[in-house]
Amino acid sequence: MDTISSLRSRIRVLRDENRKLMDIVKTLELDRLTHLPNRSAGERMVEAEIDRSLRSKSLIYISAAFVDINNLKYFNDKHGHTVGDAFIRAVAEAITETKRAYDIAYRFGGDEFVIILPDVDGGMAKRFAVRLSEAVSKKRIILNGSRAVKASAAIGLHTISNMDFDSVEAAKDALINCADRDMYINKNEKRDVRKRRR
Repeated sequence: MDTISSLRSRIRVLRDENRKLMDIVKTLELDRLTHLPNRSAGERMVEAEIDRSLRSKSLIYISAAFVDINNLKYFNDKHGHTVGDAFIRAVAEAITETKRAYDIAYRFGGDEFVIILPDVDGGMAKRFAVRLSEAVSKKRIILNGSRAVKASAAIGLHTISNMDFDSVEAAKDALINCADRDMYINKNEKRDVRKRRR
């Protein structure tokens, strides 16, 4: 009887320790500033989603949005990293408010984010980008205790189908890298438009 009690007690202790370890793992997978998954955790979720789609016999689209905050270096240099962090948090909030519960959003690094949109074709992805851009522009960051500046971000998109690839890694790389390239094209086009207006 003592042996059984001792085993039950040990099992309870092990369960508690396991719960604590799982909490630590979850904490390590979150970006501390935005509370979104960090890049390594996000990419694991993306790989799982792509793997799910590749196993399907029917056509499935997956879209990616690559988001880069505009002028963050300027605000960091002029107003300090606390203001830069406020911009990063504000854009993360806009992403969380805009995405669906099962979309995958994570901080890619610095001022960049990735959102994976399962079962979303190119047209739907463009509509998502418009909604996200509007949500970001509603965010206001206070400078020097008084002046408010609205956040803005460049968004790149790319869509693939599960019929385009037979490897999870190739699909993930194409999806994210092409969305990243599209974001830089959009960013440069807007910069050129601003220069022509001057």
